[in-house]
Amino acid sequence: MCCRMMRHAGLSNETAQLYIVGEVTHNRKTGQTLLTVVKEGVDEFFEGRIVEKIVTSVRCNGGFSTTDDMRRHEAERIDPISVPYHEVEVFECPPNRQGFAVLVMLRLMAGLEAERFGPL
Repeated sequence: MCCRMMRHAGLSNETAQLYIVGEVTHNRKTGQTLLTVVKEGVDEFFEGRIVEKIVTSVRCNGGFSTTDDMRRHEAERIDPISVPYHEVEVFECPPNRQGFAVLVMLRLMAGLEAERFGPL
């Protein structure tokens, strides 16, 4: 039971295959989690039933996180950086996080007109 969600992450519920371009998916459990946080507050995420489920899943998959780790976590508010890509503005976290590399790649792809090669 504890590893079931991780085992199927990124797979279509219909076919147990990888999603195809344009396929629509719904993650009802994530939606329910977000609704719980909205209704009961952020403490429910870091100190309530949600954190217990997260830690159980992480530990079942070989991780070492504990509920205490989650309770002690403090988020840092940072201003995002962005680049235009086609008709959208793509936002990511600034260096030294991997989001910066994503933005660099998007800028390179825009210059190469990568869409002519089809879906990635």
